[in-house]
Amino acid sequence: MNTPSLNAWRRACRLCVPMIALAGCVNYQVGTTLPRHLRTIMVEPFANESGEPNLENELQRAIRQEIQREGQLRLQSAETAAIRLRGTLLSYRLDPMRYDQNRPKTVAEYRVVVRARIEAVEAATGKAIVAQTVVGDATLRAAGDLTTARRAALPEAARQAAHEIVNAVVSAW
Repeated sequence: MNTPSLNAWRRACRLCVPMIALAGCVNYQVGTTLPRHLRTIMVEPFANESGEPNLENELQRAIRQEIQREGQLRLQSAETAAIRLRGTLLSYRLDPMRYDQNRPKTVAEYRVVVRARIEAVEAATGKAIVAQTVVGDATLRAAGDLTTARRAALPEAARQAAHEIVNAVVSAW
C-alpha cells in the first residue's frame, strides 16, 4: 500500500541521489591537468653541493626515467621544451635506523635522505612554475661496510627524490 507521502519520498530520492552523486564528479578531470602548452620539459644538469660523488648523474637519470614513467610530461631538447627544470643537490645523508641485535655497534638498516632545491620555469617567459626544496628517502638494509651501503643506496635514494621532483612539477597546477 503506497501512501502519497511515501510516493513523494521515493520520487525525491530518485531525483536527489543521482544529483548528489554527480555533484561529487563536478571537479574531477580525466587525464592531465597540465596546460597544453606546458607538457614538454628539459632537465638541466643539477649542481651537486651534497659532497656525494656521482649523485647528480644518478638523479638526472632517475628524473628522466620518472618523467617517462609518469607520462604527463615529455622530454625535449632545450630548444623545444616548454619547461626547464634545474636544481641543486643540497645533501645526502645515511642515517642509522636499526642496529644488529648480536652486534650492537653494527648498523643493520639505514635511512638514506637526499635533499634538493628545484626550480621549474616556463622556457618562453622565465616565469617560475615551482620553486621548492624536495626530500627523497629510502630504507636500505646494510650489506657489509659503509662504503658498500652508500653505493647500494644511491640509485634508490635518487629514484625517490626523482619521484618527488616530478610530482612537484606536475602538481604545480
